[in-house]
Amino acid sequence: MNVKIVGKWEHGWDTPLTEYNRWIHPIREFGIQEFYMTPISGILKQSVKEFRTLDEILNLEENEGYTKVFCDDKADTSLIDFEHPTKAMYVFGRTSSDALPLKTDDDLSVSIPTPRNTGGFWAHQACSIILYDRYLKGEE
Repeated sequence: MNVKIVGKWEHGWDTPLTEYNRWIHPIREFGIQEFYMTPISGILKQSVKEFRTLDEILNLEENEGYTKVFCDDKADTSLIDFEHPTKAMYVFGRTSSDALPLKTDDDLSVSIPTPRNTGGFWAHQACSIILYDRYLKGEE
């Protein structure tokens, strides 16, 4: 699969060790092998690569050629109309710190419309919805 997931640990609302389980199960279910998080927590799980900053992850040589898709309730495009790139790196913020300010003109952004549109999803929940949408639209 040509998909990578990038996120920020929810320091303050959760702990990386418990949050890890909320991320990893849907990620595995959709067959994704590349999972990056920031900052370094020290939980020592082989299936997640941790880095000091989001910038470090986004600028890794191994991530060249992937379209960065910033997932945020203030994004440009609704998930309903969104066309998933073949090689996508989905980037998620956290409750107290979104990732959208790092978006460049070459990147995409997507939001999940809801009846209330209050941005009430945790990042791992939004990730699951976006991956399921990708699956439904035939991108694997």
